[in-house]
Amino acid sequence: MSKIADNNISVEADHLQADHRDPDARLAMAAFISSIDTGLLRLPWNSPFSSRTERVAATMAIDLFPAPRIPRDLRPPTFSHDTIADYKPEQSDTSRTTRFLWLDSASNNMKGYWMLKKAGFVTAAFFLFTLAALGQDKGHFDASFNGALVLTRSSSGNGIQQSATVGSNYFGTFRFKFKPKHSLLFNIGSARNSQIYQTNFDFHVLTKTTEYSGAYMYTLFDKRKFQPFVLIGAGALSFNPQSTWLFLPDFVPGVPNRVQAVLNTSKQTQLMYLYGGGFDYRLPWKFALRVQYRGLIYNAPSFNVNAALTQGSVNLSTGSKGYMSEPSIGLVFKF
Repeated sequence: MSKIADNNISVEADHLQADHRDPDARLAMAAFISSIDTGLLRLPWNSPFSSRTERVAATMAIDLFPAPRIPRDLRPPTFSHDTIADYKPEQSDTSRTTRFLWLDSASNNMKGYWMLKKAGFVTAAFFLFTLAALGQDKGHFDASFNGALVLTRSSSGNGIQQSATVGSNYFGTFRFKFKPKHSLLFNIGSARNSQIYQTNFDFHVLTKTTEYSGAYMYTLFDKRKFQPFVLIGAGALSFNPQSTWLFLPDFVPGVPNRVQAVLNTSKQTQLMYLYGGGFDYRLPWKFALRVQYRGLIYNAPSFNVNAALTQGSVNLSTGSKGYMSEPSIGLVFKF
C-alpha cells in the first residue's frame, strides 16, 4: 500500500450503486476523503508534523528531506514550479537532457546564494568585533598602584594638641574613563602612623588607617605623553588602633621613658573629603607614571576615648578637623 501513497483516492462508480452501499456509508466515505484532501472535516487527532497522513491501510508518508525552494529571481521565464521536485518533464520532450542540466545549475546557484549569505554574516560579525577591539585600545580603563607619604597637620581643641608622626600609605586606584576628559576613580589604601595627643600626659596611639573613596577626575589636556588632571571626591577613613603608649619625661639615662597604657580605644570610622591633582606621563606599551598630590579632610579621631561620655579621666577628643597631605607616585597599567 505504501507504493501508492501519492496516487489520488476516489470513489469508484460501482460504489455509488444503491445495493452496494447504504447512504450513511457513502456519506461517511465522502467525508473521510474530503478531510484528507481539503481539511474540511476536523478529525479528533492531529496529523504529525507537516506530512500527509494516509488512512488507507494505516500507512503514513513523511517527507523528512523536502526539496529546496527555488528563489523567483533564479527561475527562467518558462519555469513555474516552486521546487525542483515539482518539475516532471514529459517523456516526449526532446530537450529533456538540457532541462536537467539547467536544474542542476539552478541547484548550484541556490548553494552559492546561501554561501554568500553566510559569508555576509561572517563579515558583519568580523567588523563588529574589530570595532569593539579598536574601542578598547582607547584606554577606557586603567589601574594603578601608588606609594605616598602621610603628613598630618596638627590641630587642637578641648585643651588637647593633636598631631601625628610621618607615615606611609599604599593605595590602589581603578579608573573608568567614560569620556576623553572625564573619569571616575575608586581608591582603596592602607596607611600606618602614630596619632599623638598631648595634654598633661603624652599619649601615642599606633594606628592603621584604611581608606575607601571615590572621586571624579578631569583631564585638563592631552599633550603627547603628558596628561595633567585634577580630582575631587569623598569616602571614609577607618582608624584602627593597634596599641597605646604613654610617653614620660626622661629620668635616668638608659631607663625606658614609655609604658604601654590601656585606654579602651576602639576602631572609629570618619567621613572624609578628597581633593588633589597631578599628571600621567606615558611610558612604552600600556604603562604610565602617575605623580599626584592628594589632600584629605576628616574629623580628627578620638578612638571613642571621651571623658565627657565615658566619665573617665582621659580625653582624646579635640572636636576639630584633621588634615592629611599625601604626595605620591605610582605605576599605571591601561587596558
